[in-house]
Amino acid sequence: MSFANIEPRNGDVWCQLGGYAIKTNPEIENFIGNNYKISPGLTIYGQVSPKNYLEFSLFNDFEKYVRLDQGYRLIEGVNRVFFSTGYRRKVFSFLNVSASLFSGYSVGDPGRYTELNAPMTTSASTVTIHGLTTGIDIQNFVSEFPLGIRLNYSKAFSEQPGEKTDQYGIFIYYQFLAQRGLTSKQREELRKLRNKKYKK
Repeated sequence: MSFANIEPRNGDVWCQLGGYAIKTNPEIENFIGNNYKISPGLTIYGQVSPKNYLEFSLFNDFEKYVRLDQGYRLIEGVNRVFFSTGYRRKVFSFLNVSASLFSGYSVGDPGRYTELNAPMTTSASTVTIHGLTTGIDIQNFVSEFPLGIRLNYSKAFSEQPGEKTDQYGIFIYYQFLAQRGLTSKQREELRKLRNKKYKK
């Protein structure tokens, strides 16, 4: 069965499972290399009205930070777990856009890659960070094995002086329908049952 033939309903809940890769600000590349690192990711989103969804995501990745300050070029990194909550909009049947607020929590101690004696730190030493992430999803619903890809851009709200926290991400995932919403007829029957109960 093709997912393209499923009629959307309010209350539908979709899950995306896959691998998430992040690349930090390009200025880091010439110092420690900046290859994409793949980590597991999960996104759950539910339809609240036609073309509008609430979205929740969980990701784990290793973030790198560069700070250009006081004549130093300091680069540090730390492993983080991210939670995000936001809004998703269906533009076309195969294309969604989203914007979410995220919180990132460090796991373990940060590592330093340059300027080992620099008298300062980066946001890698901050236990909790917050920011905004935006994304574009391109989905394939024409087959029985629906795959999708999301392109993300993230930016933390707070930065150290001279610091770069831009993050570019790619999420490649398998998507499936976890819960089907009620039909209009089912909603009407449920409403009548509730009214009948309250009248008693």
